[in-house]
Amino acid sequence: MKTIPPGGTAISISRPKRNRFSRFIERTINAELVEELAFLANYDRSKNAIQDIVDMPDRQIDLFIRSCLQNSGRLSARKRTSHFDFLSDEEVVRMEQVIQSTYGDDAGGQYMRLRNFFALYQPPATTWRMYDNSRPRA
Repeated sequence: MKTIPPGGTAISISRPKRNRFSRFIERTINAELVEELAFLANYDRSKNAIQDIVDMPDRQIDLFIRSCLQNSGRLSARKRTSHFDFLSDEEVVRMEQVIQSTYGDDAGGQYMRLRNFFALYQPPATTWRMYDNSRPRA
């Protein structure tokens, strides 16, 4: 089968590579995309719940969520003192509970699994090519 990438020349793809690529696309759509959308929905839910607890900028709420997810649903003592020392202990506990209830026991694992692009997408590929098709052909 010959395919032409945007702005490129025809390339030939063997049947085994086509089959492997189609399985990769199917897995991406049926599993990883669904997980990614669930992660984003949970992220929005937890962000809204945290905004109900405390009034702070979105950037700091995002940092709080990421910090908790990277530490199995809890804010580390170091992050607490360096970035969130203005929060009361009760507020931190309530915010951590939001993260834990939204993401469950696997908060850290879910975050790392969904956020590590190269671990997901690099193994099936032997080479990577980038094509810029943002400009019309000359």
